[in-house]
Amino acid sequence: MKNILIKIIGTTSTHTNDDVYENIIRYIGNKKYINGYGFFPTQNLDAIARQFHFSETYSNTSTDKKIWHFIISTNDPVSGQELAILANNVALLFASDYQCFYGIDSDKGHPHIHFAVNTYSYHPKQTVLTKNEFETYIFQIQNLLSIRYPNAYIQTQWEGDE
Repeated sequence: MKNILIKIIGTTSTHTNDDVYENIIRYIGNKKYINGYGFFPTQNLDAIARQFHFSETYSNTSTDKKIWHFIISTNDPVSGQELAILANNVALLFASDYQCFYGIDSDKGHPHIHFAVNTYSYHPKQTVLTKNEFETYIFQIQNLLSIRYPNAYIQTQWEGDE
């Protein structure tokens, strides 16, 4: 990959509604390949959304923003296997503390991976994933991409509200 875009969706007030887990999990769940960490493996998307809700319910902390949604995309040809390995490596960055669900697709004419990361940890005493802490993960993702694709131009775009 020569050009890679990391696009963070709705960085401010979006993803605060009560049905955000269901909406984003269903959206990502309609991609060609789905997987993730921090929930029981199932193809039932409603069950995955409920497991994201459980982390919020049992958390000792709270926040308005319930989920982080971001996309990694490129216009360069990439095999499905390469995308799956990349998606899994990115999801593993979150896996020890936060649920991460992803879907791979090329429905926009280019390969891309959607990620949904729960703001609430499945460790009840763990703090919520604030923007500052999420930025640390984004830096880790940028580093992972620069190692995997040393000659790539990596751009990060923080979008406002959807």
